[in-house]
Amino acid sequence: YTELVLGVEINSNDENLINLLYDMCSGEADENIYGFNHELFKTDRWNYMLSSGSYYFNGQNHREFKYDSITKSYFLTLRFNMKNYDHEIQKFLDFIRPYCDDIGFVGYIKYEEWNDPKLIYFAEDKVLYKEVV
Repeated sequence: YTELVLGVEINSNDENLINLLYDMCSGEADENIYGFNHELFKTDRWNYMLSSGSYYFNGQNHREFKYDSITKSYFLTLRFNMKNYDHEIQKFLDFIRPYCDDIGFVGYIKYEEWNDPKLIYFAEDKVLYKEVV
């Protein structure tokens, strides 16, 4: 199992993206209605991945996608884990990064057999993973 912990601000008002993220958080995403062309959507489990979980990691899974009326933006907060057979987590991060205002540290990824997580950073044009030493 691989755990993802992520907190980002979404900088898009694209209705398809907003609906997609709400539906992914509820575990009810329909595979054919959003119109995105990304490697994530070619995986078998993308539509319910954010609601996945196991007992390999302590703590509770959490997924929240909320609009903040003060900042007038959306915030996505995640903690979940899944069998990451098709690198769904990395593909999700690659998909979501262009829609985020965040530059710098945004969370971490941890495989069940690793002693330490890999830190996740968003750069202008890519997702970076840094080892903890």
